[in-house]
Amino acid sequence: MNETARVLVTGGSGFIGRRLVEALRVSGRYEVLAPTRVEVDLEAPGVENEIVRLRPDGLFHLAAYFGGVHFVRANSGSVARRSAIVNRAVMFAANRLPGLRVVVAGSACMYPSSLVVPGVEPEALVGAMHESVSLFGETKRELARWALRHGHTVPIFSTVYGPGDCIQDPLRCHFLGGLLGRIEAARLAGAGAVDVWGTGRSVRDIVYVDDAVSALVHLFEEPHCGAFNVASDDMPRSIADYAQAVCAAVGYEGDLRFDPALPDGQHYKALDTRKIRATGWRPATPLDAGLRATVAWMRGKAS
Repeated sequence: MNETARVLVTGGSGFIGRRLVEALRVSGRYEVLAPTRVEVDLEAPGVENEIVRLRPDGLFHLAAYFGGVHFVRANSGSVARRSAIVNRAVMFAANRLPGLRVVVAGSACMYPSSLVVPGVEPEALVGAMHESVSLFGETKRELARWALRHGHTVPIFSTVYGPGDCIQDPLRCHFLGGLLGRIEAARLAGAGAVDVWGTGRSVRDIVYVDDAVSALVHLFEEPHCGAFNVASDDMPRSIADYAQAVCAAVGYEGDLRFDPALPDGQHYKALDTRKIRATGWRPATPLDAGLRATVAWMRGKAS
């Protein structure tokens, strides 16, 4: 990849995409193309022709139609259909661009619901996924299989959080963004308790958004082909433990009320990161530092 390579980022105005576009531009090594949906609609018929006309040397495919577990449950059909349309447009275009360097974002939801220990990369492509995300997860698996078959790269992300995350829409946000928004709202209201969805016993991995971006750039620039789990250095924790950590970060001293009537999602979803660590990548942001930065952004946004 030459120093002035043209790099296309789909989803460049999204949570991870914005930070990736900024990092690539700041590096000074790339001409970064990050068209908005108005400029290049990945769901439009024939959009692969527009992608080909851009003639990128590299491609980061981050665009997705997704949300938290409640959003996916309520919109499973449209989530699967729209995600498949977007992914296939990118696949068809990439197949027409010989030598294109491609990184496509995978998701921990690809892993089977039977996990009880941190998953290793081959497991992401086999086994029944949790029913709450299975349709979306299948579109991610289709994309990953295509990428691996063509010698491309698939970082498989645990839950990404940090500044720019969705914290206000209870349907679209993921669990950590949802906890931050609700617990901060309870603090501001002086509430004596805050509701937490589910039993709190489900276990999750996370990764700070800037660490997710550093993994994307690292895997692109080396380059490393194949699938790579991406998660933080912190041990996997229960949702209850994350809720307590958020309380400490925002200074909330009230009670946590877990609601078992609301879904937990997959019981265990944690990733084994030995493969990407062997390439020299390491996450830089522990949970307490990541939460402090996210709370500062959240409060700055509200002021």
